[in-house]
Amino acid sequence: IWYDSEGNFIGDGKTTLEPGNDAATVKLGAPWRTPTADDIRELINNCNWEWTELNGVKGYKVTSRSNSKSIFLPAAGFRAGSIHLSVGTFGAYWSNNSSNNKASGLVSYAGEYNLTHFYDRCEGKSVRAVRK
Repeated sequence: IWYDSEGNFIGDGKTTLEPGNDAATVKLGAPWRTPTADDIRELINNCNWEWTELNGVKGYKVTSRSNSKSIFLPAAGFRAGSIHLSVGTFGAYWSNNSSNNKASGLVSYAGEYNLTHFYDRCEGKSVRAVRK
C-alpha cells in the first residue's frame, strides 16, 4: 500500500484483487471469491429484485430469470470506523475490481440497486462470496 509523505493513501495500483487479498478467498478458501463487477452486472441485468424481509431482516431477494434460483442480499448497512450505519435500509457489497483506488460494488436500498465505482477500499462494506 502506498502513502504520500503526509500519510494519505495514494494507492497500490491494483485493479483486481489477487487471491491473497480477496477476503472471500482468504476466509473460505478457493474456489470462493469476491464477485467481479461483471458478476454484479449479471445480477442486475438478468434477475428480478424484490425488496422484502426474511427472518426479520430487510433486503433484496434476487431471483434469476433463467433458472428461478434466488439469493437474499441483506440490507446490512456499512461501517464508518467503529460506527455501523444504515442497517435495514441500505446494503453495500464489494466487487473485486477497482479503479483509481476506488473499489466498485453493489449498493441497494428499497426501490433501487446499482453498480457503483466510488467506494474507498478502506470502507466497511459486505462481501457476498461466490464460487464457480
